[in-house]
Amino acid sequence: MNDQSIDPKVAALLLRVLRKELSDDQTGQDLLTQFERDPDAQAAALTDYLRARLEKDKVFEGKLAEARGIPGSMRAIIYGGKVERLVQVAQAGTLVINNQGIPLPIGLTAVVFGVIAVTILVISRIPRQTPAMSRDGFNVAVAEFALIDSNDNATASEISSQFSDGIFETIENESKQLSAAFDIETRGPADVGIVADDSQAGEIAARWEATVLIYGFVERDAQGFYQVEPRFYLRDTTFSYGSEVSGPNYIGKPITKLTLGANKKFEFNNKLNARVQALRSMFQGLAYFSINNYESAAAEFRNAINTPDWEQEEGQEVLYLLLGTAHLRAWDLLQNPDALPEASNAFHMAQEINPNYVRNYLGLGAVAIAQAQVPNEAGTGIGMAKKAELLEAVEWYTAALDQDQPPKAYIPTKAALGLGQVYLLGAEFKVLDDSSELAHEYFEQVVDQYQGKPVSDLAWFAAHAHAGLGRLAGLDADWETMSAEYFSAIDILKHMQTREPPPNDPLNLWIARFLSMAGFAEVKQDHLDVAQDHYEKAIELGSGLVSPAELKDWQDALAWIKEARQ
Repeated sequence: MNDQSIDPKVAALLLRVLRKELSDDQTGQDLLTQFERDPDAQAAALTDYLRARLEKDKVFEGKLAEARGIPGSMRAIIYGGKVERLVQVAQAGTLVINNQGIPLPIGLTAVVFGVIAVTILVISRIPRQTPAMSRDGFNVAVAEFALIDSNDNATASEISSQFSDGIFETIENESKQLSAAFDIETRGPADVGIVADDSQAGEIAARWEATVLIYGFVERDAQGFYQVEPRFYLRDTTFSYGSEVSGPNYIGKPITKLTLGANKKFEFNNKLNARVQALRSMFQGLAYFSINNYESAAAEFRNAINTPDWEQEEGQEVLYLLLGTAHLRAWDLLQNPDALPEASNAFHMAQEINPNYVRNYLGLGAVAIAQAQVPNEAGTGIGMAKKAELLEAVEWYTAALDQDQPPKAYIPTKAALGLGQVYLLGAEFKVLDDSSELAHEYFEQVVDQYQGKPVSDLAWFAAHAHAGLGRLAGLDADWETMSAEYFSAIDILKHMQTREPPPNDPLNLWIARFLSMAGFAEVKQDHLDVAQDHYEKAIELGSGLVSPAELKDWQDALAWIKEARQ
């Protein structure tokens, strides 16, 4: 028998089979996760567990045995057809890894276990997995596109990998073209693997610390044509992008009627080329968005919209959503009010293209809240709130709850926070009946949802719900509760940060603002020493992040506190 090493991707693919078959087994999932992180330390525990499963569960044995029959679907992403070699040597009882013979057990069950043992031994003897990306940059992961078979299973395939490999090459090239202002890292299909459905996207994005995860599906219809559906997941740990777009999204409608040439390569047509071009512009727009350059982000999103051979009805609502969100983030009641009509126009265009696009309801609700705010005469803040616009926001957020909900998008939680903010304005300016009670109800709903399922995607919403409850407590002169709620918000935001967050971390802006509000509550309780500490920390964190006028308000408050303490 010739010495022949097995490519590490074989082991990775077999692990994928194991993860699928252990999907309803939390213990097995945990052991697999621990093993992938530290093969040397966890190999024995995983081996013992799988051996026990095989001995008592014949169904499990049969499912794993099918792993021996999948070389065809794996062949595209391994070298030299070594899956067949893996099966052969498992049956023969010896596998050579780096020219070292390893005996395997013999027999039907042993052959199945041998495949598992081979996987563990291969993984434990190869270099560690590619590490996750750093937490501080704009990170993009491109997953291997999945081929959906006749049983609706997502599998690896040479056919589907053409798309993911091509997109990854495009993203890598674009990341090199962008200016030095960006700190961009990328991971490709060989590292990321398959995203089987939208529900896995958040976990995989978090595993790789990806800001954007691009994935997709390829399927063959009854007439023999192929269609491809690219998607992306926006992991918005600092809420820089906003509720409208965070979570799983599609990049237009599926591209249909694709055919394979004689070389088994797709015949790339205008529609497919157009979608790749739009994806390139979208990637650049998201990158500019990540550094708060909303003007450039909006320009790139509009470039994507204007891509030749991509029609509005082919799913452009997602780009209008991104365009509206960029304008909405650029809007400021006092410093940049002209961005709001642009945001409104974009969201309404998305609504016109697809009236059932539920994410867009959140954008329209946010626009209505912004339109409800009228600056005071001094130009230092909100002077009044308009009832009609607040009621319009209620209609949009309520309507969002009546639509089909995208998985893992948490639309009900986002809508509840929006409704809480509407009624908070209604209570503060006394323009809506029962506003205080309704705001409290919706904010508590968000907090309860987070406490019941404390996933990272809900953390930002829970923090701002606590802040809303703090603001309500302040309206009732309940200063102790006000301070406690703002600190609950601060604790959640700090938990979202890296161990040593950079000074310009966007979450520091909100932590600073919430510290100033807690400081105000402590002043009201005559706890001036505590209040001084809160304002000093707010000024330290907020310098360079908040407006000069807001920073001066804090500095004036701190000066008053110091004078009062003398």
